[in-house]
Amino acid sequence: MNGRIYGLLSSRVAPGRFQIVARSPSDLLYQHVVDLLPPEEAARVETVFNLFNSELEARNNEIAKLSNALVEQEGEFYERHLQEHEKFENFRKESERKVVEAEEDKKMLIARMEMSYKLQLARLHREHEDFVRGTVWLGVCLFLTTFLVLLFTILGFLGIFGVF
Repeated sequence: MNGRIYGLLSSRVAPGRFQIVARSPSDLLYQHVVDLLPPEEAARVETVFNLFNSELEARNNEIAKLSNALVEQEGEFYERHLQEHEKFENFRKESERKVVEAEEDKKMLIARMEMSYKLQLARLHREHEDFVRGTVWLGVCLFLTTFLVLLFTILGFLGIFGVF
């Protein structure tokens, strides 16, 4: 229209609302389009643009509500994350504690088994010593018995022949 450039600018009167402005290429001043139109068309443009601004405000309000809901959900998710992280840390600490306890129990069991092994080994050594001692004494007794039997037998033969 008449070599003018048209656009939307933020309203200085009502922040958050827009107005249609026109500018000629040679002029840097913006004029409200309603001021350039005949009264009937200006009223129609003003009505349509008020509807546009009302719809824009409604959408902005809806976006603000959604943004607030998103912030609340984000807070809830963060709280839930902290709770889950705390549960995980507690589980990890409990697991580490159980591993340490299991290691200590294992060391105690090994120590008990070593002690039991040493006691059994000492008992076996004593039994073996007793067996060897008994076997040696038995051998000595058998030797002496055999020697005495042999001696008496020899003496008996000698007595038969009249040597004694």
